[in-house]
Amino acid sequence: MEKDENTMFKFTHNSLHPLEVEELRRLRHTLHENPELSEQEHRTTKLLRDEIRRLGLEEVELGLPTGLAAVLHGGIPGPMVALRADIDALPVAEKTGWEHASKETGRMHACGHDVHMTALLGAAMLLSRHRDELCGDVVFVFQPAEENMMGAEHVIAAGLFEKLPIRAMFGMHVWPQFDFGTIGLHTGAVMAAKDVFTITIRGDGGRPSAPQCTHDSIVCGAHLIVALQSIVSRSISPLENAVVSVCSVHAGSCDNVIPDEMTLLGSTRTFSTSGRETVLQRIGELSDAIAAAYGCRASLSVVHGSPAVINSAALADVAYEAASTVFGDSGTFNCGSVSISEDFSLYGGNVPTYYYLFGVRETGTKMPSLHNPCFCPNDRVLPAAAALLANSACAYLARAGVRSL
Repeated sequence: MEKDENTMFKFTHNSLHPLEVEELRRLRHTLHENPELSEQEHRTTKLLRDEIRRLGLEEVELGLPTGLAAVLHGGIPGPMVALRADIDALPVAEKTGWEHASKETGRMHACGHDVHMTALLGAAMLLSRHRDELCGDVVFVFQPAEENMMGAEHVIAAGLFEKLPIRAMFGMHVWPQFDFGTIGLHTGAVMAAKDVFTITIRGDGGRPSAPQCTHDSIVCGAHLIVALQSIVSRSISPLENAVVSVCSVHAGSCDNVIPDEMTLLGSTRTFSTSGRETVLQRIGELSDAIAAAYGCRASLSVVHGSPAVINSAALADVAYEAASTVFGDSGTFNCGSVSISEDFSLYGGNVPTYYYLFGVRETGTKMPSLHNPCFCPNDRVLPAAAALLANSACAYLARAGVRSL
């Protein structure tokens, strides 16, 4: 650990004491062995609460059944910054063969949230050592229910930003497509907005031997599926990313009836407000037009998910400083945008935010993807991930103390 007048404390992957590293490993193993699904994270919350109390952090009363937030008060008055980790698991049956594999049948930390939680506890360890010299306060947000996209909304509705004068928030996600020793940075939209659509096509069913007497919902739906793929190539700029996927098709139940109805279920990923609006508008227009062309009727319903995760330009220098301190300049790179979604984006409606993609792949290997039953980062990533989060808080507080961020 180093300190200078511009960035306060600088933590690296070697900043934790060996005993602290071993403690983080133990915590990670316990969390991985005992995964809990969204809004069911009761044991997880108890473990986290015990740890933050041991570190002397002050819990913030949010009134939520799971998840928690706690404050580390610095010894010198200054601004307040937040660090966030998600805590829920997935309904996935683990196949890693790890000695600390899940003990819960059909549940697994297949998205790395066990690493996220442990890294945030590690950041609390690092920062707690220097609380008397810390120029401001750090909030640690252990958020429930990220996987069902409800957790951030619950935390915000519970009054996090009304109860605490948070001025910025940082988070990270382990990333199996990047090598350990690298951290992906990107200003602007780093993760996509997600929306789920359902299209119901209603025609007039009948005998397949007399199709001329019907308005076939299946033929109509088949043409609509193909037409939807033109939205990205013909309605969205080639300089902008978007994805439209039909993921479920249901119609009929036997071989001698043309069904009255066909249902399509799908999702979209977009990176800008205008792109999001265009994609959803075109889905509705194509549904109506193609249904009419085949003598059918179409109805569209959309469930809006989280917006795109936007990394604030105002935090770009802080993020670079935090990341490059861990692995050096060569360990940071512009990762561009990725098409998964994260409800971390909702915090960006309240304060500037920044979200890192933290590489965990062993160099020269192919690592299973997120949500795969074999996904399991090595414990050796924990100290560096903790340092990244701790550096984010320190770099922000140092810069915010001398200029507006």
